[in-house]
Amino acid sequence: MTRPVVLVTGAGRGIGRATAEAFAHEGWAEALFVRTDVASPRSIERAVRTAFRRFRRLDCVVNNAGVLTAGPLAKLPLSDLERMIAVTSAVRSS
Repeated sequence: MTRPVVLVTGAGRGIGRATAEAFAHEGWAEALFVRTDVASPRSIERAVRTAFRRFRRLDCVVNNAGVLTAGPLAKLPLSDLERMIAVTSAVRSS
């Protein structure tokens, strides 16, 4: 039987890593690291294409990646706010 394949964004550390490890523990396909800028639709498409080339399927996507800059909203640099929004928008539209 072919093992199911999951793509977990942000799996390099924290919750994403724990999520990927939990899927692996349950028998999902082995890990394949693809450096991805989740604020870039082109980069996300490349990651998905890479997974398809390697595993010939994609059964699940866990959108875990995110960017957060802590602090009072009024004092955050505009570039930080734009980055947080770009990550959310790019992942949702791909």
